[in-house]
Amino acid sequence: GNVGVKSSGELGAETRTEAKEVKEGHCAVTGHKLVEGYTQTADDRAQLVSAVKNNKVLAEVIGLTDEQCGMLADAVHLVEIESGKKVFRKGDVGNAYFIVFEGLLKVVLPNSAEVLLRTGDTFGELALMYDEPRSATVATARACRLWVLPRPAFKEITQIGAKRKFEEYAKILSTIPALAKAVDPFYLNMLPEILEETTFRKGDAVCVEGEDEGELFIIFEGSCSYLDGKGDDAELKYLHAGDWAGEEQLVGKVPAARTLTVSSERAAVLVLNSAHYQL
Repeated sequence: GNVGVKSSGELGAETRTEAKEVKEGHCAVTGHKLVEGYTQTADDRAQLVSAVKNNKVLAEVIGLTDEQCGMLADAVHLVEIESGKKVFRKGDVGNAYFIVFEGLLKVVLPNSAEVLLRTGDTFGELALMYDEPRSATVATARACRLWVLPRPAFKEITQIGAKRKFEEYAKILSTIPALAKAVDPFYLNMLPEILEETTFRKGDAVCVEGEDEGELFIIFEGSCSYLDGKGDDAELKYLHAGDWAGEEQLVGKVPAARTLTVSSERAAVLVLNSAHYQL
């Protein structure tokens, strides 16, 4: 049965991964029975993208792009598990991330406390990143349907995303005059690997006037604002994706001349520190 709607931009490699992870009506990674004949709807996909994007661990540790969140939503399988069954046990090898489509589950924590999971809740995300055993047992309290994101698909998509990110980083860096003048083209191509990507929330200070010496800040996603000028003459100006601030800081190894504040709900900022290389 069709258990997922694929986007027009789906990659062949992803298709090959999925074929290995679905076998004889079961998810080959978790062993759970696939829901036959269910087609993922637009609402389902929106919920999946939201679940991946709003998961604190995935958002802050991995820093997934909107495109990657969409690809991950396309890579899931829908499985069904009877009431009273274990999804996984404490100590099992972690190999998938789960999003509750419907039903009720019970998590038994190491201190014997119990947590209930309902539609829209997620669990098991640490298994996507770390090769460690499960820290708790999860069982169904009612018959459940769960979206399953297998670890191999996650790793494949994040690796594809990392390559694309480096290409985007390089493209932005090549447009910054101070770097083009001061850095040999050979070394300029290596700079994307030492950029530090940091996620900020609305109102956060990306850099502070008089601090952050020797650092260049590139807006990768979202927008930031700063005051240009002093006193009554100060004008609020904005920087958007692809813009940057701090050329003078980087080249002159001096503190920031102004404070840069996040104006969007979220912003991903690339930081290049002069201490990481020799201009």
